[in-house]
Amino acid sequence: MKIFLDPQIFYLQKFGGVSRIYAEFWSICNEREDVEIVCPLFYSDNLHLREKNLFPNRLTFLFDKNYPGKKYVNAILKRINKKYINYHLNKNDYDVFVASYYVPYFMDKLQGKPCIATVFDMIHEIFPTYFTAEQEIMANKKLVCEKSDKIVAISASTKKDILKFYPAVKEEKVRVIYLSQSIDTAEVNTLGLLPAKYVLFIGKRGLYKQFDTLLKAMLPIFEQDNDIKILCAGGGKLSATEQQQLNDLKLQDRIVQYNFNDNELFSIYQKAALFVFPSEYEGFGIPALESMVCGCPVILSNTSSLPEIAEDAALYFEPNDVNGLTTAIKEILYNTAVRESLIAKGYEQAKKFSWRKMTEEYLETAREILK
Repeated sequence: MKIFLDPQIFYLQKFGGVSRIYAEFWSICNEREDVEIVCPLFYSDNLHLREKNLFPNRLTFLFDKNYPGKKYVNAILKRINKKYINYHLNKNDYDVFVASYYVPYFMDKLQGKPCIATVFDMIHEIFPTYFTAEQEIMANKKLVCEKSDKIVAISASTKKDILKFYPAVKEEKVRVIYLSQSIDTAEVNTLGLLPAKYVLFIGKRGLYKQFDTLLKAMLPIFEQDNDIKILCAGGGKLSATEQQQLNDLKLQDRIVQYNFNDNELFSIYQKAALFVFPSEYEGFGIPALESMVCGCPVILSNTSSLPEIAEDAALYFEPNDVNGLTTAIKEILYNTAVRESLIAKGYEQAKKFSWRKMTEEYLETAREILK
């Protein structure tokens, strides 16, 4: 079976969850004799392709470089990429097209070949006031879903949302295929700059991610524990507004922001007292899975896909329930039995997910639509 893997995500992202998913898929498919991947990349500096040695071995001297005229070079490369993809699409030498994102450039070029689309979340549709500038993404996603032969949803929660917002899509067209995580648990780093004791928050802090809820929930804990801090891993430096908020609360010494490399992530989770993921909505919630595989007890909001992914291997609270989150944090910090139970359950729960399982289920889906 020959699969045309749409390369658009490798042009859109230098790194990130979606491009990592397809890099894992491509890498595992390359190990198989019954599958051939066609992914026409003229140029990409995507980090996950580099990790898997899948990137096109040309123009590598441009990687991670800032130079005069870079935006013009990028514009030229984008044009070449587009022509390169169209050339391979016009050859029509493949069995199934796998779309990697929502730009529907391929829809009128498939020449009758079946297409599998993947929906990673319905965040734009659920919180439209947060994404007023994303109307084009919403329209493209809807078009790709309605025109594709099969839709992969990365959780049952996401499938439910697809059927709610796209009533023209039939339920049997949508298949749930779970993702996995890519942390190397053998990659231990000392990371001496990290606090000795911290509650971990990963990624972006704004809008539906609800960092403010964690901050408020920690206030009574800060009062009784002089050593504990919040570590914000990733998500960019604290903004001026955030810094002012911390100054007003006299918490500027209790919040640490740290930009990490992938090979540091295992140690960051492992050293944490616990991980809090207070997000109001997640299509899958890879950080919850990462936390479990690293032996870090996790607290999640009891919404969207998160209870589906962690099951009984986490403590839960209602979104925006500050008191409920404070109670859950104290339960892990000061109850050894609860902490150890969550760690043990987390290890077992994490075993249910793998990139190989995901890849096989994608391939099963491809075989089904070729029958």
